Amino acid sequence: MLHRAFFLGAILAACADGSDDKMNTGDTAADADADTDADTDADTDADTDADTDADTDADTDADTDADVLDIAGTYMSNFGATFQISEMEVSVDYGTPDIYAVASFDNAAGVIIAQNATMNAYNGDLWSRFEYVVDGKTVFWCQQAFAAETQLDAENAEPANRDDPSMGGCGVPVNNFPYTVLTPPK
Repeated sequence: MLHRAFFLGAILAACADGSDDKMNTGDTAADADADTDADTDADTDADTDADTDADTDADTDADTDADVLDIAGTYMSNFGATFQISEMEVSVDYGTPDIYAVASFDNAAGVIIAQNATMNAYNGDLWSRFEYVVDGKTVFWCQQAFAAETQLDAENAEPANRDDPSMGGCGVPVNNFPYTVLTPPK
């Protein structure tokens, strides 16, 4: 783009110097104004294109990182279940897996919203709100809502108390259970 702008400016300048009678009006002020306008427009276009490309690249990189769930992986619970957690699905297996299709997650808040599979032992097709607290390699896990009617109901469910997940806070305000402890398999 910069080469074309320079070339265009050179052609206009050559035409304005009197070599082309159509461009040389005989009015020195008008000829100088035409030359200045052409140079300004060419410079502005080149600057705009360079800035747009840099902004687009920066935005793309930031958006990609938001699509990764921080706690994705396989874990064992303190109750003997295998948890498989990904950006797409949560599977909790005590012998027969319960599956939850992830609709959204928020790493900063430690929240996953998911729809219960039809085949789950309880609350098929309803919605769950999972909350988690990470402490080193340990993930404290709470299914704070398990039978919400809609995704919005799960998102707006009363949040768990995160102050001391090993002692309680899951199921509040009705219950106050400790969070389930998840650790990577050995």
